[in-house]
Amino acid sequence: AFIFLVVMFIICHLIYRGTQRENAIERKRRGWQLGKGLLDPHREVGLLGLIEKIFVDPFVPASLENFVLFIFFLWFVFTITMGITRYYRKIWAVEMMGQHGIFNYISFLFFGCKGKDLTAVIYTHPIPEHSPFISDPQSTQKRDVDVDSFIMFHITAAMAWLFLGFIQIYLAKGGWSSNPVEQNKVHRVFGCFAILGLIAHVFFATRIAYHDPMNQIQLIQINYLGMCVEVTVLCYYGIMYAVAARNEQDKGKKHYLKRMHRYRMVTCWIQGIFGSGAIRVTFWFLWMVGHFFSPVWRARIDRGTCQSVDRGEPLGSAESCWVPVFLNLSLTNLTNTWLIWILFRLSETTPRDRASFLSRLRSSLRVVGISIVTVPLGHYWPKTEYYIRVVLIPLSLQSRMSMLWDLEKSWNIDYYARKTRLTNFLHVQV
Repeated sequence: AFIFLVVMFIICHLIYRGTQRENAIERKRRGWQLGKGLLDPHREVGLLGLIEKIFVDPFVPASLENFVLFIFFLWFVFTITMGITRYYRKIWAVEMMGQHGIFNYISFLFFGCKGKDLTAVIYTHPIPEHSPFISDPQSTQKRDVDVDSFIMFHITAAMAWLFLGFIQIYLAKGGWSSNPVEQNKVHRVFGCFAILGLIAHVFFATRIAYHDPMNQIQLIQINYLGMCVEVTVLCYYGIMYAVAARNEQDKGKKHYLKRMHRYRMVTCWIQGIFGSGAIRVTFWFLWMVGHFFSPVWRARIDRGTCQSVDRGEPLGSAESCWVPVFLNLSLTNLTNTWLIWILFRLSETTPRDRASFLSRLRSSLRVVGISIVTVPLGHYWPKTEYYIRVVLIPLSLQSRMSMLWDLEKSWNIDYYARKTRLTNFLHVQV
């Protein structure tokens, strides 16, 4: 798997260099470069410019539609295996079949290897077909039934948002009709259904984060709830820009407002589906890395191994596994930041958005660095984990609040976009 990922990375670079895509990408930059002069104003390209050249440029697709199609396909394959496991095995578990299954088959066919167990962590015992009412709150079966309800609604709503959001973005540019008037009308109507999917997703994600059936610590709960708030705010401002664009008469302003609407909503979609794909990609990566370490160190890196250890806690409990869980979450946030970076290259954005993104990137790198250092530090000096948690809580809150403040500031600066209120839009729809 590691060899495959390295080969794909090299192939992307060779294709990028061989087809001379630099000129096309330069046109999309609209005169600015993300890393230009960030660390040293006297240099053409700073450190982030080098990172962009190595890790972002070769992965910029030809269009936004190709970008969301690629994300949708992978995220769907990575997530659907969880539902398949629930249907056939009657348990909830994180499976690596979507990510690692092909490598198991390759290793068996060409090398005769047995292959790895692809069940990373099991959350429940087998759940009965007809879940009876169980009065004993300490009953293992009652917990399994409760977890079944939480995850069932959560994953169903998440898959609905993954699909509806993808369709709305993929068909946004003439995909519904060649007639512009009809295209805009259908886009608005289907957008209402997509928003309903998002509302359901945010509700059930907030519900499972608040009730916390996996016994997460407060730091992890804050990150999950913060993501729900961030997605909600992104959607709100996306709608506001759409409302303003619809009622704007000036063509230049209208084009700008439409661009901002698209950028906000695609970012909302990427952030909202992080549990369907990005978190599973980083889970898979840490799961693979963990196989190269001893069982003790593997449990510090791979949350699946840690949550599978019998400590007398409920099955799949993460109460004692906050270090690998937070490492997984911080890498997931960095992965989403990378995807938004690619989105930057496909969108016409403003200097304000650029500054906001750079702040987000710095925060993500800072949190990832702390979470990586925590792995060995907490192993040798367990008491330091408490102080690290105290530091990470305000850092996590600062990252979310900073992003929300930037969104509000950006909207306020676009004063002409505030001529139309959300109530007008809802009145027109009714």
